[in-house]
This record gives sequence, structure tokens and C-alpha cells, in this order.
Amino acid sequence: MSKHTNDKDRDRGASKGLNGGAHKGSEAGEAKGPDGGILNGLRLGVDIGGTHITAALVRDGVLLPETLRRAAVDPAGNAGTLLDDWSGLMNTVLSLAASSVEAGAKAMDAATIGGAVKSIGLAMPGPFDYPNGISMIRGLDKYESLYGLNIREGLRDRLTPTDIPICFENDAACFGLGEARTGGARRFNKIIAITLGTGLGACFIDRKNLVTTGTGVPANGYLYNIPFKDGIAEDAISARGLLKAYPAKDVRAIAENAPKDATAAKAFATLGTDLGLFLAPWLKAFEADALIIGGSISQSYILFAPTMQAAFQQKGVEVAVVVSENTEHIAIAGAASLMTPMTGETVPARKSMQALLPKRVGSAPSAAYNIYPAEPLGTGQIAEGYTTLARWIIEQKHARLDGYAGIDWNLVRTNLCTALRREGANILWFETSAWLKPENEIDELIEPFLGEPGSVWGTKTTLELKDLFSATLLDWTPAVDGDVIAILAGPGAGLISWQTPIIYLDLPKNELQYRMRAGSATNLGGKTTGPNAEMYKRSYFVDWPLLNRHRRAISKDIAIVADGQHEDNPNWAPMEAIRRGMRSMAYNLIRARPWFEPGVWGGQWMKQHFPALSRDEINYAWSFELIAP
Repeated sequence: MSKHTNDKDRDRGASKGLNGGAHKGSEAGEAKGPDGGILNGLRLGVDIGGTHITAALVRDGVLLPETLRRAAVDPAGNAGTLLDDWSGLMNTVLSLAASSVEAGAKAMDAATIGGAVKSIGLAMPGPFDYPNGISMIRGLDKYESLYGLNIREGLRDRLTPTDIPICFENDAACFGLGEARTGGARRFNKIIAITLGTGLGACFIDRKNLVTTGTGVPANGYLYNIPFKDGIAEDAISARGLLKAYPAKDVRAIAENAPKDATAAKAFATLGTDLGLFLAPWLKAFEADALIIGGSISQSYILFAPTMQAAFQQKGVEVAVVVSENTEHIAIAGAASLMTPMTGETVPARKSMQALLPKRVGSAPSAAYNIYPAEPLGTGQIAEGYTTLARWIIEQKHARLDGYAGIDWNLVRTNLCTALRREGANILWFETSAWLKPENEIDELIEPFLGEPGSVWGTKTTLELKDLFSATLLDWTPAVDGDVIAILAGPGAGLISWQTPIIYLDLPKNELQYRMRAGSATNLGGKTTGPNAEMYKRSYFVDWPLLNRHRRAISKDIAIVADGQHEDNPNWAPMEAIRRGMRSMAYNLIRARPWFEPGVWGGQWMKQHFPALSRDEINYAWSFELIAP
């Protein structure tokens, strides 16, 4: 341990400066954003526990204790009930931003709390898709009904107001951010924070920001699953490890017996040794200057600190240790700080000089080459926009939204849910991405069909779309009641046995390639983009055959087809009208939309003779119609 002295100007909290001692965390301070600026204003921080929810308003990084509210929840409840319980407490706290505290509590001037809440941050247990707000909790005897549910959209239906930005992060990360930005560890730059309780939570922080990759950082910043002794770290370094060493009612009972029972004392001593030996290489590799300890077991720090410090000394580690005074409160403050300024370049939706297929096409001059051939479906068969689509879904009660690769499902969800809310609907939006197999497993499945790296040759896949998903998707149905509208969205939604109409969002392959070039679309089941040639090869030999076969297999259940090129405001039509149009086309001359691309041998002739082509392309070399892989 390095020695630190009190610094009231910088710390403003209680710090114990002892060589080999620990610093006590404080809840006071200023929350710093990535640019070092203060995360000012009023924000709502929420901690979701296994059987409870706690929330409070946070101003300029400081939790306002007068606004703290806590409520029990039934983790076995259905999705709608759980969201109602969570949002009920959150709305209670939100209302305090513009009113005095409820009767019986200390009255507060609304101006003191002050103004509109800028953002909401939730500390959520995992597994969870934190960027997208989707619950992945399954097999843990809690919150099973939320699996695959977009929690962000579910809360928007129930919160007042509905337009506050909502962000999620795991509870250990929120705890670490709270201590690093507003608590006793805010003077440090590189921090490893852990929570010791029923499990082992962890996060890595560099200059007030979470890091999940890089030197000295395990995958996702998680330590619980790192191999240790005869199992994983969480087996030994948690309540489970303590209770195995000393069977008792709970950890508190072990701590109470430790002063008078050598076996209980040894259980904590072993925990300290294990913790020190396990953390030492990570503290070294990350070059951490502070270790933050929180969670219920941290209250017994004095019982395991000596052996932990001895293990650090044995491994040559010197690091400041900050023991949190209130893990839950500091996690709430950390959650409230999640809405930090966003930086970086925006990825364009597509990379091409060619215009999107127009939503409406007129008649081309008889002498001109028409680059937008069309087949009429008849008057009144094509509808436009999400409002009309929302009304159709409300009539059906529930819906499945399937579609091709490359669809911006976030944009679809945002716009469609907004339209459904305007119509007074209460929505539960589930996403098929929750059932996708891990990316590395999908890569292993498709690898035999991709040929040699760098080669253009592969083999058309024999896989089915269902092979990319967990088998539990096929028999899934949402647990909903009342007037709630349930929607399952994403590629593969048509695989499930839930008998609800399917809306299919289709996308031409040329538009999909433009999106891949821009980096806004990935291969099916992939999370990152890669070289264009490799992405195209995987699409040609795997993605397109899978999706084409799937679309044919579910065609009888497709009720609506929507234009995936215009996710902001799509045209859509009943599948039966499209079938009639296709039957008409089968008895007439057929033209497919032509494809135009520049190339080294290209020229200017097509620009001069095809008025609808973009004049911004350097030249045109490729032009062909009717090519179907």
C-alpha cells in the first residue's frame, strides 16, 4: 500500500491515510465526464437488485438522500408487472424534481432540487445487453419473463415524461464509476473496482471512464469467470466461498463469529489471501493505482485485509485501497452519471453515390431509359409510414417483425414504438438478438463454407437460419396479459411457434452492400464489420442462402411486407397484394432494377444518357439487369 494523506481541497470526504490501511469512500464530489467536465444537472439513478429497486435524484454527481426511495419486487412476476413496479417507483422519484417531498418527510423547495431531469441511468444485474437495453437474464431464478425484452422501450411506455434518455450498465460498473467520479477514489486515474457479495463483480476504469478492452483488461472487464484454483474466481471469492469454508446462515453470521471462532476467522483469512493472489496480476497488468472494494462483504474488510495485503506484498503489488461506505448509494450516483457527452464520428448509413429507390416513381419519358422499373399493385394497396402500420398492429393485438440482414432495427423500434404510443398502445418489445448463439459459435458453424481466407471461393451453406439461434427461441411465447401489445422483432422472428402475423422488412442486396461499405451493417450474427470482400463472401455463401430459404419457409405466414430501405418512414403493403402483383408480372415482360457502379475502365456515356443517375460518381463502368445469386 502506498501512503496517502488527507487532502480536503481535493477529496472533501473522509480519507484515512495509513500505510497498509484503506481509504473510506465518500458520496460527495463532482461527477466528471470523459472530457473532465462536470456531469451537472439533475439526473435519476436507479439500482435494480434481485428482489428490490432503489432510486434517487442525483445533482451534479451528489445523491440527494431526501429523494431516496426503495421498494420490493417479485422477481418471478411477468414482464408487464415488473416494469410497472420499477416505473412506479421511478415516477415517484421523478415527481420530486418538481414538487416537495411526500408528507411526513423533510419538505424541500422544488427550486432546491430544481428543474427537469436530464437522464436516467440504471444499474442492472447481468447478463444484459447494456448498450441496447435488452435483458439476457435466464436460468437464475429471477426476472426470467424479461428475457429478450427491450427494457428501455418498456420503461418509456410507463415513465413520465417519456422522452428522458435512458442508459444501462452493470451494477459493479456503476459502483466503480460512482466511486471514481464522485466518491473516495476520484483522485485516482486507473482503478479496478470490485463488489464482494453473492458474486464477484468488477470493472476497470481509466480516467473516470469504463474500459472493457486493452492491456490488462479481461473480456468485458469481467473477473468473476476467470479460472482460479479448481474453478472460477467467483467460486472462492464470494459469499459462496465463505459459506463453503464455514457453513452458516449467511456471511454476517460468519463475521460475528470470527472474533471468537478460529474456523470463522480462517474463512475470512483465506478469502483475503485468495483475493490478493487473484487480483495481483490484474493490478500489475492494468497498472492500477487504486483498488475499490464494495459489496456486503466489504463491511468485514478488517477481517480479510491483513491476508490480502500480505498476498499483495508477496507479489510485489503496491496499490491504494478504497473501501466504499455505501455500495448501493454510490452505485446509484454512478448510474446517474452514465449519460456522458458522446463523441466520435457518426457512421453514415450507406456508402454510395446512388440514390435510394424512390418511394414513389412516376412515368419515365418514352424515349428515356427507366432505371426504376415498377409493377403497379392497384389503387390503395400501398400504405405509408409507421402510424398506419401501428394501427394495423393494434388491430392484430400482437406481431412478429422479421426481416433481412442490414435492417436498422433500432430505427424501426424507435419509430414504430413512438407511433404505437401515440395511438395509446402499451408495448413489450422483444428482440431475437437475445437468442442468437455467441458470435464465436456462429463463426465456427459457418467456417466450413467460407473457403480459404483471402479466396473469393466458398460453398453455399447447408445450414438453416434456426442453427444460428438457441433452440429455446423456437418454443418461446411472451408472458403478457391485459391489453399489452407484444412484439418480437429481428431476423428469425418467424421461426417461433407463437401464432401471430408476420411483418417482413425486406432489403435489396445492393442497398445491403452500400450499408456494409459504410460500416452501418454487419453480417448475420456478427457484431463488427470487416473487410468488404470478406463480408460480401460471407453474405453470398451463408447469409443470403439462409435468409432466402427462411423467407420462403415463412411466406405463408407473412401478412405485411415493408420497405427496409426507408426505415424512417417505410412504404408497406399486404402480402396478398404483392402476390397478385407477382402473378401479374409472371405473365408479362419483367425488368429488374439495374445496377450501376464505377470502375477503372468506366466512362461518362451513361451520365450523359440516363438523367436519373447520380452525376457525382466519377464514372460508370458496371451496368446490368437481372442478376440473382
